[in-house]
Amino acid sequence: FGLFPGAGPVIAVIGVGVVGVVLGMLRSVHSQGEVIALADAPHLGDASALAVSSEAQAAALNFPIVGMAVTPSGDGYWLVASDGGIFAFGDAVFHGSTGNIVLNRPIVGMSPDPSGTGYWLVASDGGIFAFGGAPYLGSTGAIALNERIATMLAGSEGYSLIAEDGGMFNYGPPYIGSAATVPHNGMIVGAASWLEGT
Repeated sequence: FGLFPGAGPVIAVIGVGVVGVVLGMLRSVHSQGEVIALADAPHLGDASALAVSSEAQAAALNFPIVGMAVTPSGDGYWLVASDGGIFAFGDAVFHGSTGNIVLNRPIVGMSPDPSGTGYWLVASDGGIFAFGGAPYLGSTGAIALNERIATMLAGSEGYSLIAEDGGMFNYGPPYIGSAATVPHNGMIVGAASWLEGT
């Protein structure tokens, strides 16, 4: 990645906008926890600031960062590590984490509750961990999946889990289809949604 040399793979890119239009605010995060703020996005902090040297940073971050979510205001964000450790910056509020428990499978992503009062973490087996005002609506943790969960999307009605084969598991939102039946090369690694009025 030419724009982000020496920091490892970019694992999430977050744009803040209105009605799907990016308003010049873009942030990305690397697996080592470094946040890169582009355009008009302010840098509010990152997990690499936990240590002075890369050796100390590796000791401070128990597991790699695997996801990022922006607050509804756009003035803050959370980083999540594969063990479920949460790092909150700006107006993002820490509501809890799974960093202190043994998980069946690693965390692969997170989504904020649209109200901004909580967030959900999702593990690769579809286990859901709800914190703050984010309600628990169900999970695929006890279902034998064809492929691992790759990511999740959340909205005002709940959340959807998306598997690597495109399988869609909805908890709250109406079912609108699945990419599991659509021929595609490779695995699903991410998803984005556009909700009118957001």
